[in-house]
Amino acid sequence: METLPTRLERSVFGKIAKYAFISFNIIMTIALVFLLSSIENFDVFSEETYKTEKELANFMMIGTFAYLLFFVWILGDIILGIWVLCTRAKK
Repeated sequence: METLPTRLERSVFGKIAKYAFISFNIIMTIALVFLLSSIENFDVFSEETYKTEKELANFMMIGTFAYLLFFVWILGDIILGIWVLCTRAKK
């Protein structure tokens, strides 16, 4: 009778890396939802919107934060993803 191969478990450090990767992605998704929900009524084609500097500045800052959020998300996923791959269980 042939025995089935068992899965090797990650070490404690490997589990920390894996859960840090998962929690980072959850936190970034929540941050993206809150960032996108902070955009109020902004009509790009309305000329009245561009006359109020406060609304325009608010929209520009949200765009800047969105760019920064995506940059940090990609960079963090690359770093944490490599960390998770390096700490996987070996045969």
